[in-house]
Amino acid sequence: MIHVLFPLGIRLSTILAALAFVGLAVARRDKLPLIAGWLWVTTFEAAFQIASLIMDRLPLGLVTPIVFLTLAVVTLFFTRGKVMPDWRYLAVALVVLAVWMATGFHLNGHQHGLFSLHTRIPDFDVTAEVLNESAKTLWALGYFLPLLRRTS
Repeated sequence: MIHVLFPLGIRLSTILAALAFVGLAVARRDKLPLIAGWLWVTTFEAAFQIASLIMDRLPLGLVTPIVFLTLAVVTLFFTRGKVMPDWRYLAVALVVLAVWMATGFHLNGHQHGLFSLHTRIPDFDVTAEVLNESAKTLWALGYFLPLLRRTS
């Protein structure tokens, strides 16, 4: 089961969302979905890193939040005005992120995907995973759905 959630050590939902952005870019022969996908990844990761800093949960140390926050700021600067997310989805994602923080902000690491299918995953928190997946998916929808509404 865990290999379904974390194929290649990456969450399946991340792979599927990235493929949706790439698929739309190919179908429309337009780079805007790729820009939106990159914005989704960098800005969600920045929000996650801010939450990690607040909760003092830095699995990869302090350098990681600095790198991701810098990447998000640079990305936002160079793509300003090109992609307009639906802020309602981002706001709901932030509420879910806050709920996740209120429940303890347990982090299920991607390394869980390295275990056997028959091995019980130590310290895997289903609630935390649902909150993580929900926040990230809502954030992706905030960037993806406006692209579907575009006529050009």
